Amino acid sequence: MSVLELESAAQFDHIKSESEWTLVDFWAPWCAPCQLMLPVFGRVAESFASEVTSAKANVDDHSALASRFGIRGVPTLVLLHKGQVVDQLSGAQPQTAVASWIQKHLDQRK
Repeated sequence: MSVLELESAAQFDHIKSESEWTLVDFWAPWCAPCQLMLPVFGRVAESFASEVTSAKANVDDHSALASRFGIRGVPTLVLLHKGQVVDQLSGAQPQTAVASWIQKHLDQRK
């Protein structure tokens, strides 16, 4: 499975400590742009699966985690490198834009 559904902040902390790169999709089931991003996020997560651990965090269920990252709107993607936030991308985006955004950061850290 290429996308993990976060069940707890502890699970998230474990994932980010074990992964060099982590991508988190902060979303909500009532959010129309989030629904548009579901297949985009899935395809991007699949294409970067060998380099990036991808997870989804429902902000209704994980409000403390969303607050920890200063999430003010959904959908918001947060990219972490070795547990530290590298960048955030907010709003519905095309797959090519999300993939380019991730690749740019991967290339900068090589």
